[in-house]
Amino acid sequence: MLFNSLDFAVFLPVVFLIYWILLNRNLQIQNLFLLIASYLFYGWWDIRFLGLIVWSSLVDYWIGISLTRVTKPQYRKLLLSLSLLMNIGLLGFFKYFNFSLKVLLRLIVYLALKSTHHDWISSFQ
Repeated sequence: MLFNSLDFAVFLPVVFLIYWILLNRNLQIQNLFLLIASYLFYGWWDIRFLGLIVWSSLVDYWIGISLTRVTKPQYRKLLLSLSLLMNIGLLGFFKYFNFSLKVLLRLIVYLALKSTHHDWISSFQ
C-alpha cells in the first residue's frame, strides 16, 4: 500500500475513526491498535519485510523499558546508542546494500583486470 493509493485513501480514515471514536477511552488500547495498524500497513506493502519492523519495534520497546529502569547516565547513553545503531544500521543496510555491492564488484573486476593485464604484459618482457 502506497501513500498515494486508493487503498491508503480508505485505510487512513478508517484507522483514524477507529482510533478517535471507538478507542477514545483507553490509551493502551489506542497504542496497541496503532501498532497493529502500522504492521498491517507495512505488511500490505511487502510482507517479506514485516519481520524486520516487528524486530525493530521489539528491540526499541525493550530499550525503552530498560531506559525507565536504568539511572546511570552512561548506561542510558549506551542503550540509546544501541537503538540508534540498530535502526540506522538497518536503514543503511537496506538502502545502500545493493549500491555498495555493485561498487565493490566493479572495483574487484577493475583490480583483477588491471592485475591480470599487468602480469600478462610483464611476462613478455
